[in-house]
Amino acid sequence: MREGKLEPFQAQPKNQTQELRALCGLRDTLAEVLDLQATSTDDAVFRDAQGDLNRRYDDYRAHYGPISRFATFETGRTDPDTAEPIIGRRNPRLGENISSSCQSPSNSVRPPEVTVKEVFK
Repeated sequence: MREGKLEPFQAQPKNQTQELRALCGLRDTLAEVLDLQATSTDDAVFRDAQGDLNRRYDDYRAHYGPISRFATFETGRTDPDTAEPIIGRRNPRLGENISSSCQSPSNSVRPPEVTVKEVFK
């Protein structure tokens, strides 16, 4: 979105377009679950949406791995106090400014509610 108007977005690298779509779907479904939970005390009202969120997350994880996954790499530097190598961390790159690539009020692709609760090795 630029100046209030939608514009096309291409994930970079291009082969990660499907992953970006899956992340947007997770984000939108999570927003729906949270909205339903906030507006009702009846669990039955949001049970279907929670099931959909669980299925989407399981599908995402089966195809791509954990949402908050990362790769480590040696930076070539060493810690001056310990002389141990300094290790860097790289998250998957889906493109510049991915928060604007799928529109929502929160403008967030990786929901903190999901990322924080996720455990992986």
